[in-house]
Amino acid sequence: MYKEMKKTLMITAFISIFVLCILIILIGNHTFNLIEDHYRDSKISQVNYFFDQNEKDLERIAITNAVWTDSLEALANGNDEWLTDNATEYVVLDDSFDIDYMFIMNEDGTYVRSYGSLKHDNIESVSGYKNTRIKKEKYFEITWFNEVPVMLYSSPFYDNEEENPSGCYILGRVIDERDFSEIKILLSDSLVEDIMITKTRMILTDEKYGTMNFSHLIKRNSDAYITISLNLKYYRKIAFETTAVIIVFLFVVALIAITYLSSNISNLSKNLALIIQTINGIADGDYHVKLEKSDNKGMVDVNTLIDSINKMSDDIENSIGKAEEYADKIDEKYFEMIELLVNVVEMNDLYTYHHSVSVSDYALMIGRAINFDDLANLDLAAKLHDIGKVSISTEILNKPGKLTDEEYSIIKTHSIKGFSLLNKVDRFEVAKYGVLHHHEYYNGKGYPEGLAGDQIPLIAQIISVADMYDALTSNRAYRDAMDSVAAIRILNEEKGKMLNPHLVDIFCEELSKKK
Repeated sequence: MYKEMKKTLMITAFISIFVLCILIILIGNHTFNLIEDHYRDSKISQVNYFFDQNEKDLERIAITNAVWTDSLEALANGNDEWLTDNATEYVVLDDSFDIDYMFIMNEDGTYVRSYGSLKHDNIESVSGYKNTRIKKEKYFEITWFNEVPVMLYSSPFYDNEEENPSGCYILGRVIDERDFSEIKILLSDSLVEDIMITKTRMILTDEKYGTMNFSHLIKRNSDAYITISLNLKYYRKIAFETTAVIIVFLFVVALIAITYLSSNISNLSKNLALIIQTINGIADGDYHVKLEKSDNKGMVDVNTLIDSINKMSDDIENSIGKAEEYADKIDEKYFEMIELLVNVVEMNDLYTYHHSVSVSDYALMIGRAINFDDLANLDLAAKLHDIGKVSISTEILNKPGKLTDEEYSIIKTHSIKGFSLLNKVDRFEVAKYGVLHHHEYYNGKGYPEGLAGDQIPLIAQIISVADMYDALTSNRAYRDAMDSVAAIRILNEEKGKMLNPHLVDIFCEELSKKK
């Protein structure tokens, strides 16, 4: 036993560690993926910050030069010299502003000028131009000048109170290597492997271990994507090494635990074997056997178990005597209860009582003939099949004439009412279905559920045959009893309709043996 317990312990321990290691790896990968997602989002935020700062810088230049009453008047008058010196060309020529393109136009489009190294053949097609000219709004976007990505800021000219918008003032700044260098610094230069600006989103996969790739729309109003590759091999290595250390630690702890437990399991095994032997003796009826406690101080729990087993043995021995006494009383009360129920039926309708007893005799006759496996419940169900009639008026039950439709509907409720009464007592768990379904027809036209054929419980089908025969051969309030020959003829006519054909044949055969 000791060897088997030790073997089981070791197998269980190693399986548990293996499962735990798999969980640690899965959880570690999931956690690292979550960290990567968060890290990616933070880098996207940094990229957005870079372009937000450029937008603010271009806005500042536009406000300085285009939100100015003098500029607005010079534009309206077409004053080239003043605009060149104070609002337009000087901005392009001064490297500190970092402006590669400028375009201005007055309100009616009669005065148009452009400056800078960049050229655009159709500036009217740019979203910023349309937005400024039509809606008189400021607008920032990333667009393309002959395959070159450009940050473009568009604004109307305003007076000093930033009112009376007119014409348009457009500034352009090329996204070049210097911008890429600044972005790399923001993202941690050592981690960035590659940066590019494209017109469409790049479909990327992390082909190399430890590489994170993402393609991000720079601005909502733009048609430019920035695609970045980051080298995260160092962080992947740390995650892998941490997982490996945890797994090794778990194996070491498991080996120490197994060694310790193995040194104590032998004594435990011996005591358990003795306990099992004693329990088997108790199971075989030897309640006098008693276990002796162990002198080992480390077996406190085992000694507690021994005390419990000895007490259990004494309690079982005492309880058996009481149980045998109670069992006799329970059986006596049970039969009294059945007799009481039958008497309740008799109080309501004398015919029903005698009918129930007769139906029970006939049902048991059929049950024995077909080797029905639960004659006790068949007897119960047959005796109580009309128990529901106790809740129906005696005026209806004993009415000598034909029942009205309403009265017949009330009579039909007795099977459900009987079921409800018996459903409250566990002892009637099987019998109650014989009560509920004894008026189901074999062809499915009976009540209460319209069951047909084998859908009807066999116990109910047996009672149906016995019930019909006894009803036909008994005096009723509305007719005299038939003789057995007439009753059997009607039973045969109802084969396959109201009754199970095989059970009718069995009943007729058994009845003929008694004559």
